[in-house]
Amino acid sequence: MTAPKESGSWFVLILRAGSTMQAVTGSGLGIGRLISHLHPHRSFDCALSFLTMFLVRLDDVSLAFGPRKLLRGAELSIEPAERVCLVGRNGAGKTSVLRLVTGTQEPDEGEVRRHGDLCITELEQVLPGDEDQKVGDFVAEGLADIIQMTNQYREQAGADLDAAGLKALQDLHSHIDAHGGWHPQQQVESICTEMGLDPEQPLKALSGGWRRRAALARCTGTKEAQQSALDGLITASERELSSELLAGSLVRQGNRGLPAGPGLNLIRLDNQLNAPQLPLVAPALLRPAALGYETRLIDARSPSPWSGDPMAPLALDRLPAGPVLLQLLVRGNPFRGSAGGDEPWPQVIRQLLAAERLAGLAVYGSPYLWQTLEPLLPPQLPAAYSPAQMPQAQALLLEALGLPEAALEGGFTD
Repeated sequence: MTAPKESGSWFVLILRAGSTMQAVTGSGLGIGRLISHLHPHRSFDCALSFLTMFLVRLDDVSLAFGPRKLLRGAELSIEPAERVCLVGRNGAGKTSVLRLVTGTQEPDEGEVRRHGDLCITELEQVLPGDEDQKVGDFVAEGLADIIQMTNQYREQAGADLDAAGLKALQDLHSHIDAHGGWHPQQQVESICTEMGLDPEQPLKALSGGWRRRAALARCTGTKEAQQSALDGLITASERELSSELLAGSLVRQGNRGLPAGPGLNLIRLDNQLNAPQLPLVAPALLRPAALGYETRLIDARSPSPWSGDPMAPLALDRLPAGPVLLQLLVRGNPFRGSAGGDEPWPQVIRQLLAAERLAGLAVYGSPYLWQTLEPLLPPQLPAAYSPAQMPQAQALLLEALGLPEAALEGGFTD
């Protein structure tokens, strides 16, 4: 079950019923319309649909936050061997749909059904925060529910049970057995070995990419689950579809080509210490460098680039000279505010244009920021917007600006 999508923030859920596993990925328009489209109402007797094996079903679900309707009569069935992609802008309701699936959010109307033997784990967007915690202990947290069930079974196994209690104990045994929960410590060690992780290493010793790997190990639960989650996670056909959708969602204006350097490749991002979309071989770094542009990163941890002058907010005297390629990696969310929304990028655009230094503009992620800046640009200025931030999106956007592929290009593509 795949639908046209744009990329934004990404999620991964692993759903297992018995030995069946389902990987559900989601990204950043109209989730309610999408879900309804994915599972349209059928003309035949709806009772037949209950005969279909499903992992999770949303039946006529509606959800709103204040006056904003995220879902209206949405239908969705996630069945074994299906892979589902949620598509929408930041704030359109992707996370809310995933919370409905996991059970952490209840619908305003309608019903969410889950398979009785379903196990759901979630790969969080936020990286692990307890830096002193050992990797093995962090991974073991993903087995907390099954460990609790194992302890419950051992307690009840010694009790005097009636027929109903014995049946419940048998069902509990079957559930633990189906999810391989009898030897959790061995599972943790096995998962860490498969993922190349040292269970005794503290999380603070890991880079952002390795913390993400530890988070994946934690959410997959068992070695079998981890292997099933990774096998074929991104197929050739999905990469082809991803390229097609990224190209279809790309917005560009102006001419192609930037003036040769030396120049400045000024990149704004949330946190350069936690930026899987910007590895050392990312197109956003390598392509401008090949043109002679020196990269400077702006985030909350970097020295302030601001001058204090509201009319000329960027302290150009502290930055390399030459033409400027401005790349803004910004996540926008109308419910939680827009990352970078308190930063004076419209004034920066005017400042660079007045100084005749703006060579090009790339906006990744936030459509709201692009909609604010695009009217300020001269028609001939090379500029483009992509709803995605990963290297694949960077490559397509920079190609549209006239920056060809650089040597050693590649990296994180999730």
